[in-house]
Amino acid sequence: MPGGVAVTRLPLEQKFLGPNPSPATENPKTTKRMLDELQTYQQWIEKELEKPIKEELREYHKQKILEFQHERLIHLLVTLTIGIALLISVFATLFTHQFFLYILDGLFFLLFIPYIFHYRGLENGVQGLYKITDKLYKKSI
Repeated sequence: MPGGVAVTRLPLEQKFLGPNPSPATENPKTTKRMLDELQTYQQWIEKELEKPIKEELREYHKQKILEFQHERLIHLLVTLTIGIALLISVFATLFTHQFFLYILDGLFFLLFIPYIFHYRGLENGVQGLYKITDKLYKKSI
């Protein structure tokens, strides 16, 4: 794949989504945001719940939850790091009153707010996947 990243699918992904990666994963410039991917997956799995449930679907769903949980953990760590840096910067500003620290406070604040909203979206999305997991297991019983 010229200039792109080769994407291989797990066997379960190949079974449910086909052997070829989607155009969104082939070209890094068109890669979906994680929240969009989460929403797309939730819609897809909801449609799959209308069909008879197979063990492979449950295994695939477990794998996708693990992927989204990992993404959520990484964003939690980044959000906490930015939040701690913001607090340190604010306290340093309160004690020293140096102009560049006011600028630093503003930059950290502008970075922190979008991370909070993004993390909230990931958290709510993963919680939604847990509800889908319950539906998946109730239907397969």
